Amino acid sequence: MRSSRAALLTALAADFFLSGTSVYLLAELHTAPWLPGAALALCTGLAAAGGTAAVRLTRRLQRTTVMALRSGLYAAWCAAPAVAALFSVASWLPWLLVGTAASPGVLLLRWLAAVLPAEVLRPDTGPAPAEPALHA
Repeated sequence: MRSSRAALLTALAADFFLSGTSVYLLAELHTAPWLPGAALALCTGLAAAGGTAAVRLTRRLQRTTVMALRSGLYAAWCAAPAVAALFSVASWLPWLLVGTAASPGVLLLRWLAAVLPAEVLRPDTGPAPAEPALHA
């Protein structure tokens, strides 16, 4: 149940991004009306290609490890502009902020990996196939 809540929150953030991009392009940048649709199509294609590559690259890792990596990358992507602005305050401040924000998530997912059953963590650890019956 916890992982589905985390997935829901991630999907909600992605949905806000997609809706917000269209509003920003039209209302703030006053772009051509076709541009938000083209941008969303491009984002969808890139996400599909990137998702396929990520699944192939991480197929041997535990699912919670992959979720931790994905969450960390997504958080870094979302926070990058705000964190970059902190360099004007102090050069060490952005690094402290990112490290402090990412640490609890990584620790929580590692704990979750220890309490979940093995068949949940790896896609290849399902029940063994049934042996064919021998007829004499």
